Amino acid sequence: MIPPCVPWFWYRLTMTRYKQPKKLENLALMRLGDWIAGQAERQMESAAKLAHESISNAQVVLAQNIDVIRFYLDINVPWMVYDSLAVETIRALSDLLEKTKNSLGFGGSMGGWKTADMEGAVQFTDDFMFQILDKNPLIHLRELRILQSDFMTVTSVERILQSCMNLEILVELESWALLTDSDREFIRNFIKINNFNVDTSPIRRYDA
Repeated sequence: MIPPCVPWFWYRLTMTRYKQPKKLENLALMRLGDWIAGQAERQMESAAKLAHESISNAQVVLAQNIDVIRFYLDINVPWMVYDSLAVETIRALSDLLEKTKNSLGFGGSMGGWKTADMEGAVQFTDDFMFQILDKNPLIHLRELRILQSDFMTVTSVERILQSCMNLEILVELESWALLTDSDREFIRNFIKINNFNVDTSPIRRYDA
């Protein structure tokens, strides 16, 4: 109870000095991000063994497992927290990456990535892509493939091209649901006008 001699606004201001507990929503998203990373870690050994026998089969199995996780998340996670979940998932997967690299005796960090193949369970959005590039402009990135994005627009492509100054390959834009043929033509012209050396030719086949 607030003492009668203390103004209520002073009480509210002083309360902000103390550390506040995390919201249940944030805790849940953190745990879910850790769960996704845990799923990835559990599949690493079997995927590696299968890749030794057949890389194509390993890719098929991995894609199937990712689809299962994505389906589970689509059902259970509200769309309005997708960006927050993506942040927590990237955090957890980054920790897993560093853990794996350390166990193998490698150094370095995500900032030095030269190739990024993003076909994950978490959907990217324009806001989330901006958050990533604000924290790390990925200036060393040379190849980027983001497959089956349902929320990213031409705005993200422009930001990627402007931020990733060493980018040479940006593919699978045909799989982005919100990009139209006019958008892809705009992107090609944008690359040409700015004299960027970036190839956007798709690797996969997309029927007209």
